[in-house]
Amino acid sequence: ACACACLAYAACSTAPAKTDTVTAMKSQAAQSAGYGDGYYKQGRYDLALQFYSQALSEYTSVDDAQGIVEVYNKMGSGFLEDVYQECLALELSARKIPWIAKPKLSIVYKAQPLNKWYEPDLVVFSEIIVELKAARTLAPEHEAQLINYLKATRKRVGYLINFGAHPRLEWRRFVIDPMGNE
Repeated sequence: ACACACLAYAACSTAPAKTDTVTAMKSQAAQSAGYGDGYYKQGRYDLALQFYSQALSEYTSVDDAQGIVEVYNKMGSGFLEDVYQECLALELSARKIPWIAKPKLSIVYKAQPLNKWYEPDLVVFSEIIVELKAARTLAPEHEAQLINYLKATRKRVGYLINFGAHPRLEWRRFVIDPMGNE
């Protein structure tokens, strides 16, 4: 993973996560949950909720990643985004991971909700934005788009997944501070 100011991302190819990586991710999730427990006992419920949410996101990332790889391994590259969206929705459902396709999310500007909204390809666990691409390669503007969507919707975690890349799946997981604190 690479940390850049308020942004961190991880990239993946078609190889499933290595056992040590999976163990590390689950360990990090447990640590975040432990911090949440500590804040809950202190009566600092806002911080407890923040760490519980982070733990959930970290723990489910392993299943999410394996589902993404499964879709690419079965379908390959060359389809439109909508085909991959439907396949990924089936994988998430099979893993009993709650998701919503194309929900209308409010965009906030200077603490004011806008009349316009944003429709991500998928939202997982009501908090993780998933943007799908079927392009030759991910471009900086794809990353900027997802980062802006995360900030505007005040979501913390997002996936940018490119099923069009060949011969390897291309995806990145972004974690930001939606409030802009660094």
